Amino acid sequence: ESKQSKHSHPKQRFAVLFGYCGTGYKGSQINPPHDTIESEFMKAAVKAGSVGLNRCARTDKGVHAAGNVVSLKMRAIPNLVEALNEHLPPQIRVYDCLRVTGSFNAKNHCGGRQYEYFMPTYILKKSSHTLYPHSSLPEDSNEAAQPLTEGCELGGSYVVVDSPETHEELRKFRVGQDELAHLREILKTYEGTHNFHNFTVHCKFKDRHAGRYITSVTACEPFVRPDGTEWISLRVNGQSFMLHQIRKMVGFAVMLVRTGTPANLVARVYKDEKINIPKAPALGLLLRKPLFDSYNKTHKEKHADRPEIDFEPYQHLIGPLVEEWINKDMYKEEIDKHVYKGWLDGIDMRNLDYAWWLTKDGSIRTDLKP
Repeated sequence: ESKQSKHSHPKQRFAVLFGYCGTGYKGSQINPPHDTIESEFMKAAVKAGSVGLNRCARTDKGVHAAGNVVSLKMRAIPNLVEALNEHLPPQIRVYDCLRVTGSFNAKNHCGGRQYEYFMPTYILKKSSHTLYPHSSLPEDSNEAAQPLTEGCELGGSYVVVDSPETHEELRKFRVGQDELAHLREILKTYEGTHNFHNFTVHCKFKDRHAGRYITSVTACEPFVRPDGTEWISLRVNGQSFMLHQIRKMVGFAVMLVRTGTPANLVARVYKDEKINIPKAPALGLLLRKPLFDSYNKTHKEKHADRPEIDFEPYQHLIGPLVEEWINKDMYKEEIDKHVYKGWLDGIDMRNLDYAWWLTKDGSIRTDLKP
């Protein structure tokens, strides 16, 4: 690049609004030598003369984002958005590059994040009393599980599910109103400020960062896909989230519904007792968008000529990415690989890790802990 070009296009700080399908990437954060969303982005951004990237939200392996924001310094070249997209794979799309203040930091100025989790409703189907004997499941409920015989590699203390249901039968499952009501009651107890040390990894009860504020958690109405499978989406809004937190919140709620465990157990896992909560598959998790309401309000008067950091004006670009890449990939992978059934079978094969805290009255019985 010539000195004249550099002088005519000095580096300025931008907020880059973009989305992506996370399939095939080892998460969003740069992690050499693995392929990540940010490594792909930086390859394209470097060609536009960028430096100093910071993000507002990172996502795990296989997790998607309809909207995310990174901040970096770039030369304000003509057609900057087109220049970036030209060097990005089609599953990563830049919506816009917005001029921001020099002190803007995507993570620190982000005031909240909106996530959505999609799952087939059959994972809410009641499990077996044999697997979870301390729960309120009746003894004759779905008794398809048998103890492992001697010599099995997992050991005789575990129970394996025979899984007699075909995938065709699972596609026909429809969640009942009682299960929906129970799910929504559980999700409601996540709202507010709580200690989520049990919903992440390497976090202790007394760690300051364990406290998180959740604005709202709701379950939408179920819907049926063309292949006949019923799905449901859960919408989670909060200030910030720890590693695996949302996936463990979903996994915990699913386990309570399928074992009939009362919602009052949620309040008990905010205490210091440590329990092992399974995390739901990454496949269904979508970062809808980060929020910058406070930043927009603060800088509106000083920089009235600059647009707010808001994803609403870009819905015509977000919609096609979500439908053509994210949703298409998610539903296809479930049809081809039966991801959620495999997840349930894996949990039920190690039922002792969870059965001791899934009790009739929602109490945590440490005397039952294996």
